[in-house]
Order: sequence, then C-alpha cells, then structure tokens
Amino acid sequence: EVGAVTSITKTVVVNAQPTISGFANIAGTTGYAFSSQNYSAANGTGTLTFSITTVPFTLGRNTSGITLSAIVGSPTINVASGVEADTYTVTVRVTDSVTAFGTFVVTLRVNPVTTLSGSRSLTKVYGEDLSQVYTTSGGTQPFNLFSSSICTSEKSTFVGNGTNGSNGVTYTVEKFNGTGDCNWVAPANVSNASILVVAGGGGGGSRHSGGGGGGGVMYATNYSLTPGSSYALSVGNGGTGYVGGTSGGSGNSGQNSFFGGSTGSTSIVATGGGGSNANGGSGGGSNYHLTAGGTATPGSTAGTARSAGSSTMTINGVVATVIAHGQSGAVGLGSTCKTVSNSNGWCGGGGG
Repeated sequence: EVGAVTSITKTVVVNAQPTISGFANIAGTTGYAFSSQNYSAANGTGTLTFSITTVPFTLGRNTSGITLSAIVGSPTINVASGVEADTYTVTVRVTDSVTAFGTFVVTLRVNPVTTLSGSRSLTKVYGEDLSQVYTTSGGTQPFNLFSSSICTSEKSTFVGNGTNGSNGVTYTVEKFNGTGDCNWVAPANVSNASILVVAGGGGGGSRHSGGGGGGGVMYATNYSLTPGSSYALSVGNGGTGYVGGTSGGSGNSGQNSFFGGSTGSTSIVATGGGGSNANGGSGGGSNYHLTAGGTATPGSTAGTARSAGSSTMTINGVVATVIAHGQSGAVGLGSTCKTVSNSNGWCGGGGG
C-alpha cells in the first residue's frame, strides 16, 4: 500500500532587533532649556516606539524635566530649564510591534551656570596699554564672551609750535580707524579737545552713473569734556558700489560718524556721503537722467543740521567752534555728453 504525501514550504524571516543611532554625549547649562539632535531607529518589525529612563548621578534629583519630543519618528531628548546641574544617564529604548527592543545609553551633562572671575575695577595710565586676565568656571564650553565696547585707537603726540597749537605744549592725538560704535572715556585732567569727525564715503554707481559723494566732515575746537565721563562715538563705513553691468545703478550711501552721541546736546554728527545720485555729507554725482547733483549736507551739531561753513555749539557753558565741510556732486548731463544716438545726458556726475 502506498500512502499519499502532501508538503508545504514556508519562508521564515527573522528580522534584526531594533537599533538606535545618535549622539552618546550631550551637554547644556542649568537654567536654560536645550535639546539634543535627533535619534533614529532601524531594523525591527512594524512600528518602532521610543521611551527613556533617566538615572541621576546624585540620588534624589528630579528627572521629570528630561523627556522625549516624540515616541515615534526621530525624537530629540529635551531638557527643561529647571533640571539641576548634574550628570544623568539616559537610556533610550526602542521597541517594535513584536516586543523586540534595542537600547542606547546617553550621558547627559547639565552644567552649572558660568561664572566669570577677575578684577571689577581697572586703573590704567593714559596712553599706555593695559591687559587683564579673566577666568571662567561652570557652564558649557565653548564660551562667547561679550563686553561693553571700550575704544582702542592709534595714539601719537606732537609739540605745538605756535601754528598747530600753543608753543611748547605737548598734544596727544587719538585716531579711531575701525568702523563701528564704542565708548571713549575722557582722561583725568583733560577738560577740552579738538574733535574731527569724518563720515563714510558713498559708493559709486555702475555704467554711466555718478561717483559716490565724499563723507561729511565736522571739526570742532574747544569741545568741553568732563574727565572720567564716557562719550559715545561711531566710525561710519563707506558705502558699497553698485555691481557693474549693462544697466546703470546707484551705489549705497556711506554711514554717519559721530562723537558725543548720535543725537543730543553734545553730539557732533558727520553725514555719510551719498551713493552716486543721492544726497549726503557730500552729495554724490548725479546719475545720467538727473538734472542736478546731490546736495551737500555735511552733518549736525547738538541736533541742529549744519550747512558747509562755521557755527558754534555750547557744552558745559563753554563755546566750541564747529567747521562743517561738504561738497555737492557734479551733474552728469550736458551738451558735452553724447551717446551713440547723439542725445545728451549719458555721462555720470562726479563725486562730491
């Protein structure tokens, strides 16, 4: 007797257990909420679900502020601002639909707030350099250090000869070259100064546009100072020119420069030069289609606009003389300027 035989073939797929990838070390500072980069999972069967358990190095620390941003997808570890400074071991676990799982251990450092140590009071000799070392503790490196802006400058001296100052008197000249804002402290025993403020020049135009105007110039003599007082100043940057091309275009105006603040009773402000066809400290030369050059507006003192020439301002009851300089730009229009079609006005005006 021969029996009947039946067979069936089955393929069994054994998936790898889930795995997690991401950073094994993260750090932040207590008092400031922060998050890790994303963690991702691979392998496993079906939906992958994340969870975490957290153990602090110091027993008793509250870990409720350490959470996952999500339980599926690519979550981050979120640390609330109230989490205390300590080292925490965070075990990230991912479980698939058939309860297979994988784990990934993360070391989380929550650092104390950064403290800065060093002298709070500095004394220096006018005209001499001074350096002071400060140290940090706590916090999370690297650090970005910020301070109020204290001016640095080039210093030189000369002896007056009766023409450039009182005969036999030694004068100190400070020249601020870098652009930007800062605060200058008047030295002890210095009660007045001559102040020269020069604004940034305007940028030139493209093709047949005009040249950029020069920055306004303000020069004050017998400017009253209070020794030890701080005076805000700014050195304006020059305007950028228009990129050359087949069409004409205007450059950007230069930035203003000032001493004694940008406004107020002690301010001396030089106006930035106009960009090719704009008004400014010295008006930029006009573009070809304009019929007038830029108008010179050199600047202002104590909030009052000044035209080119001499004026006065009073500081602490002392009268200072201010001379303003500015020059209008030329007009790029006229019978001497011709295009290929023989029409007038295709020459750019000159800068102020």
